[in-house]
Amino acid sequence: MDSFIQIDKNEWKAFLEELSEFEKKYKLLLNKLDMNENRLDALKTREKKEAESEEISRQLSAKNPEKLDGGEGEGGFPSRLKTSLEPPARRGGLWIPGKRQPVAFCTRCGFQIVRTTRFCQRCGADFGKVVCFCGRELSSGDKFCDRCGREA
Repeated sequence: MDSFIQIDKNEWKAFLEELSEFEKKYKLLLNKLDMNENRLDALKTREKKEAESEEISRQLSAKNPEKLDGGEGEGGFPSRLKTSLEPPARRGGLWIPGKRQPVAFCTRCGFQIVRTTRFCQRCGADFGKVVCFCGRELSSGDKFCDRCGREA
């Protein structure tokens, strides 16, 4: 015994339209899931790379400790000698072990002064006086900065 259901043509069209809407929403949801999965993979990859770089830096610091009071090995006398023989231009003037050299900045734009100057290299502001990169004001008779050792 076969049973048949008869459906009105308009009802069938409405059903197919609803089915089509559900399909569109389903595809949209799948696209959003794929995008979120890609984002998650990218975050995991970035996190993994950061963890790997931290591990590498830890391994390097364990292999090459920067000891200045050691013997003749790494960080000992030969490496200190090499550091102290670097030219002053590469070391930022007079070198004092373990002490950071003072620096000067333009009060107008904040640019760090990298050489003795009267004008800011970035914005052109006139300092009204010659300023060493360490921040000391130099007079016209100064041949060098007595704070950092750079020539005027």
